[in-house]
Amino acid sequence: MTPERPRPPLFRAAGPEVGSVVLGCRVEAELGRGAMGVVLRARAPNGQPVALKVVLDADAQPKRRERFVREARALAGLDHPHIVRLLRADLVGPAPCIVMELVEGADLEAVLAAEDRSRDELLGLLEQAARAVHHAHERGIVHRDLKPSNILVTPAGEAKVGDFGLVRDLDRRTRLTRTGAMLGTPSYMSPEQVRGDRDVGPPSDVFSLGVVLYEVLTGRRPFTGESALSLISSIVHDRPTPPSSLRRDLGPRHDALCARALAKRPAERPSALELAEGIARLRRDGGGRRWARPLRPVLAVAGLAAVACALGLVALRWPRTLPSAEVRRRAQRLAERADALLRSEASLAGALREAEALAAEVERLRAAAAPEDRRLLVGASERVRTLTGLATLSAGRRAQAQTAAEALATAGARGGEVLAAAIAVTASPVEPAAATAGARTLGRAIAGGWRACELRAWRARALGEAGLRARHDARLALADLEAVARRRPLRPGEQRLRVRALLALGQQAAAEEALAALPDPPLELRWAVALRFAGAAHAEHPREALERLRALPPQVDPAPERAKLARAVYALARSRAASLERQAEPNPEACFDLVDRCRLARLLSPAEPPPPDLIQTLLRAALGNFERGGPGRVGDPKLGHALSELVPDDHAVQRRLAGMVEFVTDHEGRRALLVPVRRAIALAADPTERVELQTVLCVTLAALNDRFEWAYDPAECRELVAVASELLSTLAPGPKQGIAYGARAVGLRRLGRLEEAWKDLGRAVEALPTLPQLRYTRMQVARALGKTEEAILDAAYHLDRLAEASQRTNQCVVFLWEQVGRERPAFVRPRLEAFLRSRPEYAGWWVRAALLQLLGGDAAAAGRSLAHAVHWLEEPASQAYARLRPTHLAAFRAARDAVAARGVAALEEVARLVEDLEDLRRRSEAKPGTLPHLP
Repeated sequence: MTPERPRPPLFRAAGPEVGSVVLGCRVEAELGRGAMGVVLRARAPNGQPVALKVVLDADAQPKRRERFVREARALAGLDHPHIVRLLRADLVGPAPCIVMELVEGADLEAVLAAEDRSRDELLGLLEQAARAVHHAHERGIVHRDLKPSNILVTPAGEAKVGDFGLVRDLDRRTRLTRTGAMLGTPSYMSPEQVRGDRDVGPPSDVFSLGVVLYEVLTGRRPFTGESALSLISSIVHDRPTPPSSLRRDLGPRHDALCARALAKRPAERPSALELAEGIARLRRDGGGRRWARPLRPVLAVAGLAAVACALGLVALRWPRTLPSAEVRRRAQRLAERADALLRSEASLAGALREAEALAAEVERLRAAAAPEDRRLLVGASERVRTLTGLATLSAGRRAQAQTAAEALATAGARGGEVLAAAIAVTASPVEPAAATAGARTLGRAIAGGWRACELRAWRARALGEAGLRARHDARLALADLEAVARRRPLRPGEQRLRVRALLALGQQAAAEEALAALPDPPLELRWAVALRFAGAAHAEHPREALERLRALPPQVDPAPERAKLARAVYALARSRAASLERQAEPNPEACFDLVDRCRLARLLSPAEPPPPDLIQTLLRAALGNFERGGPGRVGDPKLGHALSELVPDDHAVQRRLAGMVEFVTDHEGRRALLVPVRRAIALAADPTERVELQTVLCVTLAALNDRFEWAYDPAECRELVAVASELLSTLAPGPKQGIAYGARAVGLRRLGRLEEAWKDLGRAVEALPTLPQLRYTRMQVARALGKTEEAILDAAYHLDRLAEASQRTNQCVVFLWEQVGRERPAFVRPRLEAFLRSRPEYAGWWVRAALLQLLGGDAAAAGRSLAHAVHWLEEPASQAYARLRPTHLAAFRAARDAVAARGVAALEEVARLVEDLEDLRRRSEAKPGTLPHLP
């Protein structure tokens, strides 16, 4: 065994040693180590301290290398002041390594534990981190493991996001997760991440930042559990306690931002940039200072004072009765805030927390207002209740939204009508009349300035449920969906509605592109797109329209517009058929164009049959002149086959097409006409007609499968045996029975049932003794069974009856020559001479005939035969003998001259020439049992 080649000292499992140089950086100390790699402190050539990360045993663990290389290349595309920079990398060596910016400070986890930073400072760090994460998202990179320990804080007080999943299984000192574990720290993972969803994207990072934001604001994490399983359950199902319930110095804005970032659905979360801007707005309002531990006793006293204030001195927060001007001012401010949320294009579901806070504020203001001043709250109350109802409906709480709608309707508020319309159009199912009314109501609200994302989505749905009956409706629905798409990804139902709207506007290409983007488009929508294409393209491109519809699964319940389109296709086909009838010789391409149109119409609406006059036009074109016995075109078998499939249940058409098969000579055309023959048999009600058609089918199948020894179809042979057996059970003895026996024998022979074929051929020859084709088939079966004498007699009979050139006569001549050529020359000679009269160019066989003639003592005939052989060998146009000419021409001439000079005494020379030719024939034959042009 060859010993393992030692690795360089630099790349041993222990990693680079202190003092060694890697990528131009000198190693100074080890910072951390894990199962996957090591992190080292190093010094760059310019003196700058850097972090060096090395993967160990990369060759033995290829997945480590692949993961490291993929994520290192992704990080190389990031350039942001708040992301740890990648300086250089070696990804192809035995130990992949990277050089990164070294951050000397602590991480955010340690900063939070020290409790020595103000809330504003902490929020500033988190804002910087969110902007850095947004930079990564813009370049298609998702961190997937954001947590305080991965947000580093420099001595200058700036945040640096690090550890983008490069070496996740180092120990905790290097802030890296372990290989094989879930990608992320459970306390900071999003619901989709803990579920193991594949489509973990940027919203997952926003959720993790939301957890850190909650921790910065409240000092605790939003989700807890006694075990990992209970923690995961809490992340997936529980709603966190609003931060304002835990800290009295926090307000609705803090609650709203945390609620949006921690939304269970990824689509309802803001982007990382929106989260950063939200944090910036909180900072502008004043963040307060995070108290350090030594102040806790003082804070306890302050807390008791706050409780006393809340219990006994309520007037410090709310006066017992507010002045009218103050009530009016605060009510106006609440109404303006509700209006602002309704006019914003943001999601109402994300505004639910703030809407509930506004509703609570209205109630507190109502309690503090004098009875005569409560009328000043009517407008604000209606707007806030409308906002709250719409937001609860957006969040899926239909019952609560219904209660709010009833209350608003009782008060006669306009918002109640809008909320009721939204509830109606989001029901399932929706009546078209209710959808139309709801779309109109929602449209008025949108025209009045309410542009919330859900309002646009609900109106688009209402227009879709109403059927998009006008182009104006389709344009409105498409505009609404585009507005929604700017705020969040479209849901599957909205994507399907967009396809329908594009179709209604005639934007075929855009509709097909939108349909292709759907993960699982419904069959009805796929048919709608294909039908719209067929309606536009059937006049000029019927084949393409047909292929598109054929690619779809069939629809059980065709829509009325499909029948209408089918009738339009038939009408156009009839007009083209009329011009076709005026042509003396129909154009095959035009005929098949009509067939494609009829196929398209049948596919569109099976209940709409092709017009009879159109079928008759195609039938006349397919049959040609054979029915009338006139000259010219016999017919078009391929067109007949297509027409047979077009009207499979029309017995008259199938019967007339079946009659064509007897007049078609090419095998491809006869095989195409087997389809109407079979259908005519299945539709025949008259037993006599059925027998006649079965006889035609048997004869056609036998001819197709008995033409060449190497070409036959086993399935057709089985069908031939079955049909012939059924036919024989009904036929009386006679010629038709002989035909059936002979046809069945062909199938039995091809299937290897030779003994049964021999018996059937005996019966067939007995019924039809003069039919040479039967003798040829029986010769082949006799040869296979070793019945040589019977095979010789059948071959001779075939040659006597049918001596003209053919593949079968060739085989009969070869067989007789091989079996009894020299033993019985008088038996073979006349048949060979008759064969050569039809094939005079076979020079080698003239030499064989001369040998038989010499054996019979006829030197004059032998001389003439050899003269023929020399003539055809010398003939320049005879390409078949081109390669035989240089080597055998002299021998042919010598044999001819010898017979002319010595007569029968030249027998030995001719016999030697025949032996040479036989040897050449055996070596050059490509297929056994065939007669080549070469000797």
